[in-house]
Amino acid sequence: MINRTKFSPIGERGVCRFVRAANYSSKDRFEYFKDANEAVIILQIEGQAGINNLDDIISVKGIDAIFIGPYDLSQSLGVAGQIDHPLVEKNA
Repeated sequence: MINRTKFSPIGERGVCRFVRAANYSSKDRFEYFKDANEAVIILQIEGQAGINNLDDIISVKGIDAIFIGPYDLSQSLGVAGQIDHPLVEKNA
């Protein structure tokens, strides 16, 4: 995943400088790549599978933060919308 969020030499993110994020190419390309590679990477875990694999997920170098989506998690756990349910609280 991190490989797809960073430009070379860190990753293999696709390049198109003719977009708003690159100021439609008025920004120096090396400055653009450097700035983009410094972006914070936050993952959102919304289901039981994510919770079950959390140790593997957080071991990935380059992930800066993880956010638990409580409403989707509650649905995944069979208690939709009950974000204060003990099952949700235990897994979040």
